[in-house]
Amino acid sequence: MRRNERGSVTLWAVIITTAVLMIVGLVVDGGSQLRATQRADQVAREAARAAGQAISGDPILGRPGLVDVSRGRQAAAAYLSAAGVAGDVHVEGTTITVDTRVSWSPVILSAIGVGSVTVTGSAQAETKQVYQGAPR
Repeated sequence: MRRNERGSVTLWAVIITTAVLMIVGLVVDGGSQLRATQRADQVAREAARAAGQAISGDPILGRPGLVDVSRGRQAAAAYLSAAGVAGDVHVEGTTITVDTRVSWSPVILSAIGVGSVTVTGSAQAETKQVYQGAPR
């Protein structure tokens, strides 16, 4: 081996190892962020469903079910709280919208300075009628 080639293998090993670690970091942390986004969406869907099911009346006996907006908001907020997820509930007409926020922190990419990120989810539930007053 010639003297001017000393250490060239070490340099290549460092470059290749760094590249492989970055790729592994992207795969692992990218998958983790995707799961956090899916969780935000799933919790939003379930909270919207809970709000939509907060009905008064008796639809099983043929009477129309009317969504009680305040009970719907409370049901969605209770679901969000139980899931440990921050979110907002909006009722506009017959549409219930739930927006969620989940904090995600990378494991591997944090070594190169990638910090926490807030991922969001959103879902809507559509109801037939809206009851704005106090429950019957």
